[in-house]
Amino acid sequence: MANRQQVTWLRGELTLWEKEGLISTEQAQSVLARPAYVETLSGSPSHRLTKLFAILGGLLVGVGMILFFSSNWRVIPDAGKLALVFASVISAYMAGYRLRFGSASRPGLAAGFFLLGAIAYGSGIFLVAQIYNFHAFSKFIYRLHWYFFFYFSS
Repeated sequence: MANRQQVTWLRGELTLWEKEGLISTEQAQSVLARPAYVETLSGSPSHRLTKLFAILGGLLVGVGMILFFSSNWRVIPDAGKLALVFASVISAYMAGYRLRFGSASRPGLAAGFFLLGAIAYGSGIFLVAQIYNFHAFSKFIYRLHWYFFFYFSS
Protein backbone atom coordinates (compact mmCIF):
# COMPACT_ATOMS: atom_id res chain seq x y z
CA MET A 1 0.00 0.00 0.00
CA ALA A 2 1.30 3.42 -0.89
CA ASN A 3 1.55 6.17 1.67
CA ARG A 4 0.23 9.70 1.21
CA GLN A 5 3.63 11.14 0.30
CA GLN A 6 4.14 8.58 -2.47
CA VAL A 7 0.67 9.17 -3.93
CA THR A 8 1.19 12.95 -3.83
CA TRP A 9 4.48 12.51 -5.69
CA LEU A 10 2.80 10.23 -8.23
CA ARG A 11 0.00 12.73 -8.77
CA GLY A 12 2.58 15.46 -9.49
CA GLU A 13 4.47 13.22 -11.89
CA LEU A 14 1.28 12.27 -13.72
CA THR A 15 0.44 15.95 -14.17
CA LEU A 16 3.88 16.60 -15.65
CA TRP A 17 3.58 13.57 -17.95
CA GLU A 18 0.20 14.83 -19.15
CA LYS A 19 1.66 18.25 -19.96
CA GLU A 20 4.55 16.64 -21.81
CA GLY A 21 2.14 14.48 -23.79
CA LEU A 22 3.54 11.18 -22.55
CA ILE A 23 0.16 10.00 -21.26
CA SER A 24 -3.45 11.04 -21.74
CA THR A 25 -5.75 12.42 -19.05
CA GLU A 26 -7.71 9.15 -19.05
CA GLN A 27 -4.54 7.16 -18.44
CA ALA A 28 -3.57 9.40 -15.53
CA GLN A 29 -7.03 9.06 -14.01
CA SER A 30 -6.96 5.28 -14.41
CA VAL A 31 -3.60 5.11 -12.63
CA LEU A 32 -4.95 7.16 -9.70
CA ALA A 33 -8.15 5.04 -9.65
CA ARG A 34 -6.24 1.99 -8.41
CA PRO A 35 -7.66 0.82 -5.05
CA ALA A 36 -4.45 1.36 -3.08
CA TYR A 37 -4.23 4.98 -4.24
CA VAL A 38 -7.92 5.72 -3.76
CA GLU A 39 -7.77 4.49 -0.17
CA THR A 40 -4.74 6.65 0.53
CA LEU A 41 -6.27 9.76 -1.06
CA SER A 42 -9.72 9.30 0.46
CA GLY A 43 -8.55 10.68 3.78
CA SER A 44 -8.87 7.39 5.64
CA PRO A 45 -7.20 7.48 9.06
CA SER A 46 -3.52 6.83 9.17
CA HIS A 47 -2.27 3.37 10.01
CA ARG A 48 0.41 4.81 12.26
CA LEU A 49 -1.86 4.71 15.29
CA THR A 50 -2.78 1.10 14.57
CA LYS A 51 0.89 0.21 14.23
CA LEU A 52 1.72 2.06 17.46
CA PHE A 53 -0.97 0.23 19.44
CA ALA A 54 -0.06 -3.10 17.87
CA ILE A 55 3.60 -2.65 18.80
CA LEU A 56 2.64 -1.52 22.30
CA GLY A 57 0.33 -4.54 22.61
CA GLY A 58 3.05 -6.88 21.37
CA LEU A 59 5.47 -5.41 23.87
CA LEU A 60 3.05 -5.76 26.78
CA VAL A 61 2.02 -9.30 25.84
CA GLY A 62 5.71 -10.20 25.48
CA VAL A 63 6.52 -8.84 28.93
CA GLY A 64 3.50 -10.69 30.30
CA MET A 65 4.72 -13.88 28.64
CA ILE A 66 8.16 -13.46 30.21
CA LEU A 67 6.57 -12.90 33.62
CA PHE A 68 4.36 -15.97 33.19
CA PHE A 69 7.33 -18.12 32.21
CA SER A 70 9.48 -16.86 35.05
CA SER A 71 6.82 -17.31 37.74
CA ASN A 72 5.82 -20.84 36.66
CA TRP A 73 9.17 -22.05 35.38
CA ARG A 74 9.97 -24.47 38.19
CA VAL A 75 6.65 -26.36 38.00
CA ILE A 76 6.60 -26.83 34.21
CA PRO A 77 8.36 -30.02 32.99
CA ASP A 78 11.27 -29.61 30.56
CA ALA A 79 9.31 -30.87 27.55
CA GLY A 80 6.50 -28.45 28.37
CA LYS A 81 8.97 -25.58 28.62
CA LEU A 82 10.39 -26.31 25.20
CA ALA A 83 6.92 -26.73 23.73
CA LEU A 84 5.81 -23.37 25.16
CA VAL A 85 8.88 -21.56 23.86
CA PHE A 86 8.72 -23.06 20.36
CA ALA A 87 4.94 -22.70 20.08
CA SER A 88 5.00 -19.05 21.13
CA VAL A 89 7.80 -18.14 18.73
CA ILE A 90 6.35 -20.03 15.77
CA SER A 91 2.77 -18.87 16.32
CA ALA A 92 3.75 -15.20 16.73
CA TYR A 93 5.89 -15.22 13.58
CA MET A 94 3.25 -17.12 11.59
CA ALA A 95 0.55 -14.67 12.62
CA GLY A 96 2.83 -11.74 11.72
CA TYR A 97 3.70 -13.29 8.36
CA ARG A 98 0.06 -13.94 7.46
CA LEU A 99 -0.95 -10.44 8.49
CA ARG A 100 1.90 -8.86 6.57
CA PHE A 101 1.92 -10.91 3.37
CA GLY A 102 -1.56 -12.45 3.35
CA SER A 103 -4.47 -11.46 1.13
CA ALA A 104 -5.68 -8.81 3.61
CA SER A 105 -2.40 -7.09 4.44
CA ARG A 106 -2.31 -5.41 7.86
CA PRO A 107 1.29 -4.24 8.28
CA GLY A 108 0.67 -2.37 11.53
CA LEU A 109 -0.77 -5.38 13.29
CA ALA A 110 1.88 -7.61 11.75
CA ALA A 111 4.59 -5.44 13.30
CA GLY A 112 3.11 -6.13 16.74
CA PHE A 113 3.20 -9.87 16.15
CA PHE A 114 6.75 -9.71 14.81
CA LEU A 115 7.77 -7.84 17.95
CA LEU A 116 6.03 -10.45 20.07
CA GLY A 117 7.88 -13.19 18.18
CA ALA A 118 11.18 -11.37 18.66
CA ILE A 119 10.56 -11.05 22.39
CA ALA A 120 9.55 -14.72 22.61
CA TYR A 121 12.65 -15.75 20.67
CA GLY A 122 14.98 -13.62 22.79
CA SER A 123 13.50 -14.80 26.06
CA GLY A 124 13.41 -18.38 24.73
CA ILE A 125 17.17 -18.34 24.24
CA PHE A 126 17.72 -17.59 27.91
CA LEU A 127 15.00 -19.93 29.13
CA VAL A 128 16.32 -22.87 27.13
CA ALA A 129 19.83 -22.04 28.30
CA GLN A 130 18.55 -22.15 31.85
CA ILE A 131 16.99 -25.58 31.27
CA TYR A 132 20.22 -27.10 29.98
CA ASN A 133 22.51 -24.91 32.08
CA PHE A 134 24.74 -23.43 29.37
CA HIS A 135 25.91 -19.95 28.44
CA ALA A 136 23.55 -18.35 25.89
CA PHE A 137 25.12 -14.97 25.16
CA SER A 138 26.26 -14.52 21.59
CA LYS A 139 26.43 -11.22 19.72
CA PHE A 140 25.78 -13.01 16.45
CA ILE A 141 22.50 -14.48 17.69
CA TYR A 142 21.28 -11.10 18.87
CA ARG A 143 22.21 -9.37 15.63
CA LEU A 144 20.52 -12.08 13.59
CA HIS A 145 17.49 -11.95 15.87
CA TRP A 146 16.98 -8.18 15.54
CA TYR A 147 17.83 -8.24 11.83
CA PHE A 148 14.90 -10.57 11.18
CA PHE A 149 12.61 -8.50 13.38
CA PHE A 150 13.40 -5.22 11.60
CA TYR A 151 13.40 -6.85 8.17
CA PHE A 152 9.92 -8.26 8.51
CA SER A 153 8.40 -5.36 10.44
CA SER A 154 9.40 -2.64 7.98
